Parts: sequence; structure tokens; C-alpha cells
Amino acid sequence: GHYALHSREYCHFTSPIRRYPDLIVHRALKWALAHPAAASPHDPRPAPHAEAALYSHHQLEEIAAETSETERRAASAERELRDWKTAQFMEEHLGDEYEALIISVQKYGCFVELLEIFVEGLLPIGAIEEAAGARCVYRERDHAIVALPGGGSRGSRRASAPKSRQKSWRLGDRIHIRAERIDPMRHRVEFALID
Repeated sequence: GHYALHSREYCHFTSPIRRYPDLIVHRALKWALAHPAAASPHDPRPAPHAEAALYSHHQLEEIAAETSETERRAASAERELRDWKTAQFMEEHLGDEYEALIISVQKYGCFVELLEIFVEGLLPIGAIEEAAGARCVYRERDHAIVALPGGGSRGSRRASAPKSRQKSWRLGDRIHIRAERIDPMRHRVEFALID
């Protein structure tokens, strides 16, 4: 299936063939073109003299499950390696200042991407509070972190001050930040906000 396409069935095919799922699709398509009268693996009652399909429906389900799991493991390993190498690179640039773009807003802070070198990292809500000099809360309705002038509780979901008086950080905002530290467990760069 494909979540973004909202489709129960989905096939990705590339050329040249680079991955095993693509190789299976290529084999099945090549075989189907060479045997136009063959039975489909989905057809419960094939024509009397039709050849069986190259792969049974059951075989395709098993191949799909195994290769999907393999792809997820490979993507996870790639992400982990990229994060580790990014952290290693950024260790030499702690204290450097950058222009960044907010690419995600969560309850615990903003994920940012540096504009010059395309490194991603976290701007924790504590760093935003320190720079703003005020408590900050995550406002779910518009995915923003909002500074509460005059206090407020970190756990509260609502900001009571009028919007015009609230400082906020939203998806797509450009900000000025400093590389502050490397999270050794997550191999993630953490930043501080420069007001």
C-alpha cells in the first residue's frame, strides 16, 4: 500500500533495476507480455488452456512483505548513518551561527534546517524560552510555539494574550540560530535561538 497516494495497491518501478522489488515487477511484466493469454494470479477460474502466472498471489504477498521490511530497515540504517555523520561534521562547528528554516513544530521544540549547508537539527522549547525570556507553549491548532508574556504554565495548551502581543515560531519561519550541542544518544544537533 501507499499512504500518501491513499492506495491499497501500489507498485514502484525504476530503470535500470536497482532493487529486488523492482526486479520482481520487471520479471512479472516481461513474463506477462510474453504470455498474453496466461492466467492472472488473482483469477479464480483461469481459461482451460492458460498457463499459470509466473508468481502465485501467495508468493507475491510473501515477496512484498519481506522486501518491504528490508526497505524499511535499509531506510532506517541510512537515516541513522546520515544523522551520525551530520553530528560528526557539526561537532567542529559548535558555536557557529546560521540562518535556518523551521521545517517542523512539535510540543518539545522546532526542527530546523540550516539554509547554507542543509543540516537538520532541533531547537528545543527550552532554548526558545531562554531567548524569548518567557514561558512557551505549543499551540496545536496552527502548529506554533507561542511565548506567553507575563508567565503561564508550560503544560497549558492555550495562550491567553492577544495574537498581536505574542511572539511565535511557525513552520516556514526563518530564524537565526547557533549550533549549541550534539545529543550523543540521538546523534542530533541541538541549536540555540539568537534573538
